[in-house]
Amino acid sequence: MKYLIGTMLGWMLPVCFVSAAQAADIYVDARNGGKENGTITAPYRTIGAAVKAASSGDRIQIAAGNYAENLHLKKPLTLQGGFVGAQAQTYAAGGSGDFSRSEPSKQESVINGNAEAPVILAEGTIETTLDGLVLRGGKSGVESSAYPEDKARLTLRHCRVEQNGNPSVIGGGIRAKSELLVEDSIVRDNVGDRGSGIASGPARAIIARTAIQANTSHGDHGGGLYAAGPVDVVGCLVVDNTVGKTAGYGWGGGLMFFNEGTKATVTDTEVRGNFAPTKGSGVFVDDGAEASLRNVLIVNNRCAKEGGALYVDGATEQLGSKAWLTNVTIAGHDCGDNGYGNAVVMERASTLEVVSSIFWNNGPRDTSVQPGNTLTVRYSNTKDKLPGPGNLSADPLFASAQTGDYRLKNQAGRWDPSLNQCVKDDVTSPCVDKGDPDGSYEREPKPNGGRVDMGAFGNSPLAGCAPEQSLTTAAPGSNTPSLGPSRSGAAKGRCGCEAPGSRRGQWGWLGVALSWLAFRTRRKPFRR
Repeated sequence: MKYLIGTMLGWMLPVCFVSAAQAADIYVDARNGGKENGTITAPYRTIGAAVKAASSGDRIQIAAGNYAENLHLKKPLTLQGGFVGAQAQTYAAGGSGDFSRSEPSKQESVINGNAEAPVILAEGTIETTLDGLVLRGGKSGVESSAYPEDKARLTLRHCRVEQNGNPSVIGGGIRAKSELLVEDSIVRDNVGDRGSGIASGPARAIIARTAIQANTSHGDHGGGLYAAGPVDVVGCLVVDNTVGKTAGYGWGGGLMFFNEGTKATVTDTEVRGNFAPTKGSGVFVDDGAEASLRNVLIVNNRCAKEGGALYVDGATEQLGSKAWLTNVTIAGHDCGDNGYGNAVVMERASTLEVVSSIFWNNGPRDTSVQPGNTLTVRYSNTKDKLPGPGNLSADPLFASAQTGDYRLKNQAGRWDPSLNQCVKDDVTSPCVDKGDPDGSYEREPKPNGGRVDMGAFGNSPLAGCAPEQSLTTAAPGSNTPSLGPSRSGAAKGRCGCEAPGSRRGQWGWLGVALSWLAFRTRRKPFRR
């Protein structure tokens, strides 16, 4: 491990310092009414002017304000918003704008595009970084091409991508054919045909500590995220997304992973309140894709016809999809007695392995497995009384399912977010300390019984009396544009944008570095 860290730091630091030494800063403030040359005393009034003047690798620092522009980036650039800047009279007197600190939660740099083009189109450039910006009103929020040589990369940090798209586009919020990294951001209230929130692939994508919220797909596939390539979703909130708005049928309201060769991992994530008219309202794994879900809460999603908060469907009878669930809770998905499993539906030669998980309160049936599919369940609690070692079929005793708290009751103590304190229940859930005896429980606070709990909070810091509010470690960070009211009136509050306290995600700075190293080297995610 010491060698690995040293190697990582040796790789990362020279890149950072060389880039900083070669790059120049160019300044933008719409309030400057005098001369403009991109300096701190005479910033450009438009971002487009700064882009035109910039050289490859430059950073464009953008003061708070509204910029009515659509930008076409053809060279490697960083666009960073959230700076104070200055009033017109300061520049007129020869003074400088304040570009010392980016705080987009206090000073919003809003780029209002028109609907004829993406707000930002990154094309033919090896690397584009967007930091602390609000992107609004475009044909899409941001779009990137895979050129040149499928090595291009798009990064968004501390951004809010909202109110973009139309019913015919793929990727109303973000459309990335290049590699994609989204961190500590909000993607909400966008519209599209498919993937109205984010559409990625075929290149790799990492979505971390981000809210994908209230996006609406009018077509039949993919509401929040529509991924056709390797993808990692870490510490995110996927809430109130819709698919099939115009079609009247559709699959994959929250997350959709599809195509042979697509390998997805989803960890420490909540998938709530999404809607699909047909199947897979929460998560859809399709056409030969593979997905590993660990510590994922899939609750209160909605459907109109056939069920399946999780839908695993193959491409053909010879090419099935595969999924692995470890410490996953699927609950509150009651689509009625429709002949299908309301928690899980499997079709066309697919396989699903379930360990240390809970399926409960999903109506008459939890699972529907068509002939030719394989479902294996171990050390899990389901209404269906499924065969397998360590399986249970008992009320899991959620703390307060009616208010969305799916932690397990525990006489030894659990955190009650409504009281903001640790409480001791008069009963203990039968799922406490009943997960896979060989499963990891190292992330559970001590004392922890020496065995992992079943369900989404097993082997997580929220298994005991930890005060975190959300599995996603999801509070808007101080350097993220304010969540504000959603246009659709969707969920507000904690949003998957920043880890609470000093714990960045579940892994700290090392986890971020490891994720980035894997991203740079295009390694396949650990699957099981």
